[in-house]
Amino acid sequence: MLDWHTGLPFSIQDVYGRLAGQLDSKRFTQFFELNVAIEREVVLRGHRMTLRGGINNVSGHFNPAAVQTIVGGADYLREYNAQPRSANLQIRFLQR
Repeated sequence: MLDWHTGLPFSIQDVYGRLAGQLDSKRFTQFFELNVAIEREVVLRGHRMTLRGGINNVSGHFNPAAVQTIVGGADYLREYNAQPRSANLQIRFLQR
């Protein structure tokens, strides 16, 4: 799966949580994520199942999920909470 889009909008706030400036006047950095997976159906002792292995965020692109929006804060406009590259394994049991 490939997901590529402009950053989502967000608004700036003052220390009291009130809107400071225009609504949704800032945007996160551009989002780019490539997830690759392979899946295979197998039968084990009469039970059908799928085994799936994959890698999320293959490119390792920094895709923040949060930003510090408080004007005057120490980390003002700092983006953080991005998912790093990761491997995953899934086993799904199907009907017999």
